Amino acid sequence: MLRIRKQSVVLCLFILGSGAVVLSSFLGDWDGGIFHRAQDFREDLPNAVEESYFERASFYLQRDDAPMLQLDAQELMIDEVQGRLDAVSPLGVAFSEGRQTKYRARSGTYNREGHHIRLTGDVEIVDGNSTFASGEAHYHFPSQTIRAQRGVTTRSFLPKTRDRVVVRSDYLVSDLRTQRTIYQGKAHGNIVRRRVYEEGIHFSSSEITVDIPGAKVDLLGEVGMRKNTLTATSNRGEIFLENYNKKLKYLALYDSVELVEKIPPPPTRGGEALQRLAYSEQLEFIVAEGKIFLTGDPKVIQEDNIIKGNIITLRESNNTVEVEDANSNFQLRHGSVNP
Repeated sequence: MLRIRKQSVVLCLFILGSGAVVLSSFLGDWDGGIFHRAQDFREDLPNAVEESYFERASFYLQRDDAPMLQLDAQELMIDEVQGRLDAVSPLGVAFSEGRQTKYRARSGTYNREGHHIRLTGDVEIVDGNSTFASGEAHYHFPSQTIRAQRGVTTRSFLPKTRDRVVVRSDYLVSDLRTQRTIYQGKAHGNIVRRRVYEEGIHFSSSEITVDIPGAKVDLLGEVGMRKNTLTATSNRGEIFLENYNKKLKYLALYDSVELVEKIPPPPTRGGEALQRLAYSEQLEFIVAEGKIFLTGDPKVIQEDNIIKGNIITLRESNNTVEVEDANSNFQLRHGSVNP
């Protein structure tokens, strides 16, 4: 067992698996810190495992002459036999195939056998345009995968639209190579537009998948969506993040779609807001035009009117209803029918 009490700079070279390790540490008198009891316990064992303890250490790991891990820590314990490294307040960078993933946490463990690092307590991981925060996270080097749980929050920046996608959940799995993240467990989020006057969308689902390069959000199971005074639910949904200002669908909902909208009265009429209900098997929302298309046995209930047709078009914050069916095409406006 190695203890360092002398204040100095120590450069050590270890062989941890097949990787070379360089460790530098500025050390003062130290009694073992949080590892003290574990150290005393091992000293009582007949076949104690040799371990090394450091304070305010910088640890570097490389494999095949390429950097793999850089870690700064307040306290560091290296178990050379088990291929394990435990750190207090780790702060550093994980390298893989040219990618640099920054991380910090209250504590961390690197495991040689699984080639992964486990972080716990106020975890923050930054990779490219995404920041991951959670109570616990695992980073697997070979697959470049993050698994996080306990109070997960991510914030991702979309270079093309300059929007920000914020998602919260109980659990996530993120493939850093494809920049595709799956969220589960009370998953919900919102899209923050770069222009403050452009409204974002709030969404929730049993499972949310965010594809940053594809600029797309997939929602599966118990889908909920809210934009201004409009709310909707369904079993499945998609958000096409690049289509906000295009004459293309921005939001699509599928399977048992239900929509509720509070429509403000015209300034000349006053009174209470009008509530509109709509049901269909599919909904497409073109935000740039404020149009909502309902297909698949659609039905709209507005004031005392029940409207059905093959295709029903609604206008956001407007009580106009356009209906297309096999025999006629008419508009409902202010409670009147215009053939």
